[in-house]
Amino acid sequence: MLSFIPSNNKENPPRLETSDDPEKEDVELDRLLPAEHFKAFEMHQVIHQIVDNGDFMEIHKEFAKNSFI
Repeated sequence: MLSFIPSNNKENPPRLETSDDPEKEDVELDRLLPAEHFKAFEMHQVIHQIVDNGDFMEIHKEFAKNSFI
């Protein structure tokens, strides 16, 4: 987790080069997200589809599990 934040409040967060195109369009997201805004969907699939280089760290994974359908 510490690799995601700066060493102190006067530093900028660490930046990594990525090979992902910042202007990419991902039609797979159309399949993952339901057309109806009130329907549930698997957020982890969406996150893994859009993060750079697949780099994602979930914090409080077990928090509020009762709030999910």
